[in-house]
Amino acid sequence: MFKGQYEKNNPVIDLAAKLTAFNVVDIKICDIWMQSKNLYSRDLQPFVGVVRNAIAEASRLIDEEQYQYF
Repeated sequence: MFKGQYEKNNPVIDLAAKLTAFNVVDIKICDIWMQSKNLYSRDLQPFVGVVRNAIAEASRLIDEEQYQYF
């Protein structure tokens, strides 16, 4: 979901943006992973959020927000 990938993946990125706008999905990326790949949040599409630790965030969503893991 990086800006530089738009031309190659524009149908999927447009759909993700629409689903985010309608509160169907909430797309987030792990900051730790981005740092390990030398990627930067400023290069993300505007609808993509960042979480510090994806594993901790997944656990929080399951435990505190009653999300289902599948």
